[in-house]
Amino acid sequence: MSESHAPTPAAAQDPAHGHAHDHPHDHAVEAKVEDAGPCRKKLSVTVPAERVAEEIDRAFLEVVRGVHVPGFRVGHLPRRVAEMRFGKAVRDEVRGQLLEKAFGEAMEKHGLVPIGRPELDAGEAVVEAGKPFAFEVVVEVRPKVTIPDLKGITVRRPAVEVSGQDVEKAVEDLRLDRAELRPAPDGVVAERDVAVLDAAVVLGGERIIEAENVQYRHPSEVLAGISVPGIAKEILGRKSEESFSVKVTLPGNFKVPEHAGKEADLQLTVREVKRFHLPELDAEFAKSLDFDSVEELRAEAEKAVRREKQVQAERALDAAILDAILARAPVELPEGIVKKEIGQVLSRYQADLHMQGASPEAIEEKLAQVQGDAAEHVAREFRVAFLTDEIARTRNLFVTEGEIQEQVNLMASRYGRPVEEMRRYLEQRDLFPSLRGRLRESKVLESLRRDVTIEG
Repeated sequence: MSESHAPTPAAAQDPAHGHAHDHPHDHAVEAKVEDAGPCRKKLSVTVPAERVAEEIDRAFLEVVRGVHVPGFRVGHLPRRVAEMRFGKAVRDEVRGQLLEKAFGEAMEKHGLVPIGRPELDAGEAVVEAGKPFAFEVVVEVRPKVTIPDLKGITVRRPAVEVSGQDVEKAVEDLRLDRAELRPAPDGVVAERDVAVLDAAVVLGGERIIEAENVQYRHPSEVLAGISVPGIAKEILGRKSEESFSVKVTLPGNFKVPEHAGKEADLQLTVREVKRFHLPELDAEFAKSLDFDSVEELRAEAEKAVRREKQVQAERALDAAILDAILARAPVELPEGIVKKEIGQVLSRYQADLHMQGASPEAIEEKLAQVQGDAAEHVAREFRVAFLTDEIARTRNLFVTEGEIQEQVNLMASRYGRPVEEMRRYLEQRDLFPSLRGRLRESKVLESLRRDVTIEG
């Protein structure tokens, strides 16, 4: 039986997520539907005996016409011989086809859109001429979403305020971008310094890997691809030519695979300390950035900060609108796909921690810390996806190929790549569905803003 996938909120936004079947015969399936939990339906499906017989006859006709059996001309194989030679295989194939077709027709008949993997129970049922074929299936379906009256919804637009501290930080970041890395005069590791280290991984008294001139930038907690919790604190104040050792858990992708995940000593020697030398904030620096003066640079920095905060405020406004609608029209979620997505989110996080060299105990602790937030985040993403999908459907909002191409052109320009190369990149990574989903959600949000009352 084919699977209809919707493991992510992006899949939940696909309006064509369903089955379409042709019915070349008059013997329609019978299907009774019962509720089996939140967004779950139990279908009891029966294929009439006449249709079972037709499907069996059709399958054997294909065998008779197309299979070569020694002693018989192709197309002249007697049915009884075909029954003896291929009976079980033919009936198994018919059984599979009937399951898939009848399931799709039953869903279509009752206007249900399946998501996730159907839970099929056909028992020991076999297909036999003259007998109906019955089975049961439990399937998760898209929730029914009721859009409330939006005219009564009021949300406040977040205020955009830019402080002098915000501007100073932006200017400081510009200086950092153009800072020169020079030897630290005192040779002592300070905050934001870069330490050049000789490193050795020691396991059971044996130095299994050695490396020279490993660069570490404070306050990172990763050194040469290995997670080293506490290294940022441990290295502060260390002097050039000073040696020290820290305990580490070797990462899952460690160069010597048989030692991955083991506890080891990381022996380090500071060979050099480098410090970022920021350029002076003067007219010369401003001109290097194509500004006539420091004042003009500060003014542009303020504009940039304001633009960024305005984007953040617009996103917060959109989130507030969606939350206000969801508060009035709760969306019941299919538990199966939500649990599956939560599991995938936590698995990816677990894999990242493992690759960084976190210990099993640390991984377990961190997973416990984030599990609640992950579940809440995934549930909201699904609710938003189902809500915006229904709004797009009822308001006939869709994304044209021209709009997709416009986005491809913009991305190509942004990354300095030919348009066709960018399109191939998106196609190879199957990124067009998510791009289309984002554009459609933007249209939905734009439409919603016209209906709700926005203050501020």
